[in-house]
Amino acid sequence: MGVDSVRYIVGHHHDGNPPPDVPITLLRSTEMVSRPEVFDAADAAELFFIYFTTGDIPPECSLRPVEGWTARAPASTFAST
Repeated sequence: MGVDSVRYIVGHHHDGNPPPDVPITLLRSTEMVSRPEVFDAADAAELFFIYFTTGDIPPECSLRPVEGWTARAPASTFAST
């Protein structure tokens, strides 16, 4: 069984599997990422602009899947009699 949606972390293209050694503090948790997945402000702005204008990330970047979801049919709101 596959997934319908995937959350990715974008990073600079790199070889191997570097350890997740950089904490990113979120509102309710901390996400651990690897050094190639950290961007400075200028790189992040460029990445955002390229994605916004093309709908894709630049070739020097890569995606790492971190979560997947499957769709669920909504529960019926009608009571059976």
